[in-house]
Amino acid sequence: SFDCANKSLAYSLISIEDEGTKEIALKYKNEKKNKEIIIDIDIYYKYIKYIDGGVIDLLEGKKLKEVTNVERAKRLRKFIDDKKFAINEDTEILIEKQPEILNVKSCAISDQLLFHFAKQKKISTINSTLKNKISFNNELAYNKFVSKYSNSYMANKNHAKDNFLYYIIISKQEHILDTIKKTNYNDIADSFMQIIAHLVF
Repeated sequence: SFDCANKSLAYSLISIEDEGTKEIALKYKNEKKNKEIIIDIDIYYKYIKYIDGGVIDLLEGKKLKEVTNVERAKRLRKFIDDKKFAINEDTEILIEKQPEILNVKSCAISDQLLFHFAKQKKISTINSTLKNKISFNNELAYNKFVSKYSNSYMANKNHAKDNFLYYIIISKQEHILDTIKKTNYNDIADSFMQIIAHLVF
């Protein structure tokens, strides 16, 4: 799963047992995308194993306007080639769909990732807002963050981050954070929480 951005491209690679996919689909088969829900964390950490995750700066410390689209494309390609993701043709690829009107340059990242992984049997895009429709308990519900922060961007980011960190601690998979800067926790969180949203909706 990729959370698309030029300065903080984040990815999460998980494995999930087929039994888990079926149980989640059955439990939440009637849920609608326009409704916020509290989900059962026990189902998830029972079946999901975090394999790999990371955050990459395609700008290499520069400002966006200082890096051409050609340079950004080359750096993205080099990252993918060097990374050699541990996947096969049956691995499902999930890519964040950025709002085109608001974030044209990040949309380019999404489109390039779509092109690169186009041969996968399963490849999907996901709306960037869906991850904020789900929470692991009432204290982590989205409305708590809306009332706490002055703008929706900060509410969205912190909601995803806090739910992600809660999941990582409960499932005893804190090691995934060993190579992630604290300033990038919200980015890796987005890449993971959109997987959870994808499984639910």
